[in-house]
Order: sequence, then structure tokens, then C-alpha cells
Amino acid sequence: VWRPALRNGFTKQGTNNKGAPRRPQRREVHFRAQVFHRMRNRWAHHEPVFGGVKKPGTSDYVGISEAVAGSIELLSWISVQLAERHSGHTAVADVLTEMPTHT
Repeated sequence: VWRPALRNGFTKQGTNNKGAPRRPQRREVHFRAQVFHRMRNRWAHHEPVFGGVKKPGTSDYVGISEAVAGSIELLSWISVQLAERHSGHTAVADVLTEMPTHT
């Protein structure tokens, strides 16, 4: 389903060496979508997220800033206007700057 249909729904900025629009690889889209989904579920169920969420398939974590940036990037591959709208209406950066640090 990816090659005949879905990959055409995502476009990176610029063109490839043949002049066609650059497209992200399936794994890039899938990774960002999984991280976004995990972060969304944690927020929706009021679970702690300050430590981030687990990367798919590993025991490593993706921080909140990286997860939000990845989700905005994923949106930009679908629609640049949609990504701009969402990046301008997030309070995550403000919350992170006010978050207490552990020393």
C-alpha cells in the first residue's frame, strides 16, 4: 500500500536529482507517527511525560521536545500550512522552559 498510494501523501522540501518531489521513506513516517501516537496517548491519559516516551522497538527514550519537533515535521510532510498552524499554537515550549530541573 505504501508505494502505490501512501507515499504520495508525504513530501519533503525540495526535489531529488530527477526533479521530482523528495519523499520521506516509510520508516521515517512510521517512526514519527509512532512517537506522536505514544506521546498523545500519555497526554490523553494524564500520564507523566517529562521523561519522554520510549522509542519504538528500543528501550531508549525520545524527549518531549524531540517528539513535538518530529510530529511537526511529520505534519509538514503532509501540509506545510498545517505544520505552521500547529507549531504556532503549541504551549509545549513554554511548559518546558518553566519545568524545574533536577540537580
